[in-house]
Amino acid sequence: MNKYGKKSGLLFNDECLSRFYNDKFFQKRIFSRIEDRVGISFSPLLNNFKCTEEVYSMLMDINIFIHQKENQYRLHLRENQCIVFSNYLYLHSRTKFPKDSQRTLFRFWF
Repeated sequence: MNKYGKKSGLLFNDECLSRFYNDKFFQKRIFSRIEDRVGISFSPLLNNFKCTEEVYSMLMDINIFIHQKENQYRLHLRENQCIVFSNYLYLHSRTKFPKDSQRTLFRFWF
């Protein structure tokens, strides 16, 4: 907000990004209002997207910010532990799994 001011509102627009994917055209926003919070949608599907230079500049700054270790919180789950959180309110990723371990992923939509 300090750097872009009102221009950051562009990231809330449904037409913020556009892309052809699997022979379909889609558009999406980056930020969403979820009650009194701001959710973010940031995924590999954003590869090969089209947007304005202003939106691109903001996305690159977000990308730099989220990849800085001081802006990350790392959880170490033990065997048989799980974590449940909203995909829209928390940016997340995972580190590598050992090749000899089994990874199970369940998705819940609510």
